Amino acid sequence: MKKKICVLLAFAMLTAVVLCGCDGLDGVSPSDLVSLTDLLSGSDMTAVHRFGKGDITVNGKVALGMTPGEVKEILGQPDSENTFTEDQFIYGPYTEMEYGGLHLTFFDAENGDLEHFTLGTIWSEDPADIFANGLHTGCTADEVVKSFVMDPNAPKLRFDNSDSDYGQYLYGDFNSNDILDLKPKGKLEYAYIHRWDTNDGYDNTYMIEYYYADPLTWNEDETVYAGEYYSMIFYMDGENDVVTSIMLSLDRLL
Repeated sequence: MKKKICVLLAFAMLTAVVLCGCDGLDGVSPSDLVSLTDLLSGSDMTAVHRFGKGDITVNGKVALGMTPGEVKEILGQPDSENTFTEDQFIYGPYTEMEYGGLHLTFFDAENGDLEHFTLGTIWSEDPADIFANGLHTGCTADEVVKSFVMDPNAPKLRFDNSDSDYGQYLYGDFNSNDILDLKPKGKLEYAYIHRWDTNDGYDNTYMIEYYYADPLTWNEDETVYAGEYYSMIFYMDGENDVVTSIMLSLDRLL
């Protein structure tokens, strides 16, 4: 069974949390974090769409799936560029480019050579980098969740059939842990506030996460799925409920 899963995304999430830093955030418990009920209270939101393929750009120009050459045509030569062929990590060889505070990672999309690299991760903690709906680091949790559709009746977020709540869905009731059990087909859309408490000093950070895949297909015996799986993750300062960094990712599931 050949299937690329979101291990890289999990690593990037941990890395970004560490990079964001947690100084000055002591003394705030997960129960103190922003709640969906609070955000919806008195809401004047006007958003009419869910996160989708139209939201995978930064600064209105650079999009997930672009090749290094296409990015350079838009942004010029990067401040730094490194290709790693021996340290293959999860997806084999990869290239990293930096433009100021904008970090771009290109992966080998076709298990071929360097010519097949496409942009798989966009990450920034620079407020000058503008993502979908004008969002950037420094925005509040309220601004983030109101920039997309919200469902006030969405369920609590739980993983692995646990009775413990890990957060709150913003819309949908599905996450990647459910794929093999539910075997969804076609378009996937879900989002949630994820209160990530590792008990290792990061309990004052959390994430607001958006996911989209279309189409998601299965082989005949429904044991292998394929599709392009997009995500947009906001890393949040749990003390002030503001965005500290933003990451866009594309996982090609084969």
